[in-house]
Amino acid sequence: MKKPLLILGFSLTLLIFISCGINDFKRQEDKIRPLVARKATKSEVVVALGTTFLLYSKGQSSWEVLNQVLLREGPNRMVAVRQRLPSSSSVMLYSTPEMMTWVFLDANEKIVDFVVGAQ
Repeated sequence: MKKPLLILGFSLTLLIFISCGINDFKRQEDKIRPLVARKATKSEVVVALGTTFLLYSKGQSSWEVLNQVLLREGPNRMVAVRQRLPSSSSVMLYSTPEMMTWVFLDANEKIVDFVVGAQ
């Protein structure tokens, strides 16, 4: 009798843990979608998401660093990020232990797309 209860308890705990993570991702996406819809500026993104980000810009050494990182990740990882790089002039990366948020900007520093994913 203890084993089924233990399995049930573990399953419920796992479900709660997964649901919390999914909700965090959804909240982040919900914050960013309106910014993309109105082509918000980089400054508006900073107001909405915070000042703790890495910036990678085409033509700068940071862009090469980003490409090297993506190469080390392997071909099946970070596909959504790789697909958006060619049409972006710069990328803002917000990172927490659980989540990465990639914000893609055009040449006028306006948001054109984003990717939210797990670490």
